[in-house]
Amino acid sequence: MTKFYSLLYDSTFKYFLKESSHLKFFSDLIEKETGYSLMDYEFHDQELNTGNHKKDFRLDILLKKEDHLIIIELNSSYNTYTKRKNYAYLYRIASAIYEKGEDYEKKRQVTLINMNNWTCEEKKEESVDYYNFRSTKYQRVIEGIESFEIYLGKYKGKVYNGSNKVEAGFALFTAQSYKEARAIVGDWKEGGEIVDELEKLRYNDEFNAVYDAEIVQKKLENSARKEGESIGMKKGEKQKEKEIAHSMLKDNVPYCKISKYTGLSKQEILSLR
Repeated sequence: MTKFYSLLYDSTFKYFLKESSHLKFFSDLIEKETGYSLMDYEFHDQELNTGNHKKDFRLDILLKKEDHLIIIELNSSYNTYTKRKNYAYLYRIASAIYEKGEDYEKKRQVTLINMNNWTCEEKKEESVDYYNFRSTKYQRVIEGIESFEIYLGKYKGKVYNGSNKVEAGFALFTAQSYKEARAIVGDWKEGGEIVDELEKLRYNDEFNAVYDAEIVQKKLENSARKEGESIGMKKGEKQKEKEIAHSMLKDNVPYCKISKYTGLSKQEILSLR
């Protein structure tokens, strides 16, 4: 089976953003939804993590033009921690002294663009949602920080019809095979060139090494997340059992009955007294 290179992998998307011949294709898509063209931005150092010293989750793509930084996060599947992690990047970059000798008081604009491979929960037909950060009491906006949520699920199943380049372009991010990607672009020349380049990547040994490493990293992250969720659930269940047992102790319920209904041992019950 021929390996398919998804645009929702940061190694793939980064490859295209670095290629001047393909940059405009994706810049036009981003500009349509956010108002920002990527044409004059440069890749910047992205040695940054969420602060988790055990698991270093690096941000996907960081672009810079003068005092404006754009973070692009490619979110292939919905997880409860995803938005929190991405906002951690946003705030850390906005507050960091990012370059040696940079004036800390210098104003900086930081924009987070989340490319989400799902639909908007509140409004299924929504393609993009914009966030700024404000006081709910005084309606004061925190300047220099903003976020766009692009919902790729809205474009799933869209194909090029001669007048919907933006829809078809975003639909390419949802493709899971070359056959599906070809069906999306149809006779669209620029879209076809993107799919051609995707197929050529199989012969690029350097790119394949990076792409395969990202696959492994994603698996490790998913494994760590699931393990953490499982541990958290078990701790929560245990705490609930202890709360119930504590209440039963106050009502002078015998140890044997408390153990029967909570699953706690007599020693665990005694420790709650």
